[in-house]
Amino acid sequence: MMETLLFLLRPLEELVILGGPVLVPIMLATLLMWILIMDRFRYLAFDCGELTRSYLARSAQSQPLVAQPVHDLLKRKWISEFRLSAGRSVGLIKSLVNVNILLGLLGTVIGMIGVFDVLAGSGVSDAKVLTTDISKAIIPTLAGMVSSLSGFCFAIYIKKKTDNAVEKFTAALLGPA
Repeated sequence: MMETLLFLLRPLEELVILGGPVLVPIMLATLLMWILIMDRFRYLAFDCGELTRSYLARSAQSQPLVAQPVHDLLKRKWISEFRLSAGRSVGLIKSLVNVNILLGLLGTVIGMIGVFDVLAGSGVSDAKVLTTDISKAIIPTLAGMVSSLSGFCFAIYIKKKTDNAVEKFTAALLGPA
């Protein structure tokens, strides 16, 4: 079991060695971003419908017990609660998308500083050495952009699904506008 895990982690280790230490925060931010994305998918697939039924049942139970203006205020409160619940983590996902881009650029800047240090220190004019060092410097940008692009696409999808769920919930609770 441990040998299999080490076998799977070896390419990541090689990538971090090749691209520099900034790849570790990029990987951690990407992992957190995907955990949040999966949580939102789970929420939209399972919890959202259950929460809608729960609020509709509460509305039906409270209708005969309170005056109409109070019942309308309760409905507005429930819509706000539902919107907060449905939109949880969407802003954080979008922030992690942006953080990954910036971390990738930071890694490239750090790598290019290393390239310029080598140039200044030894005056290497060998194109092969320079292209190898420059390619190492660009790996963090690639990693940050790939991570951000995947998260960006899903963040837009989740935002649209969340907005649709809130719209359907509002229509179900208040009736057609």
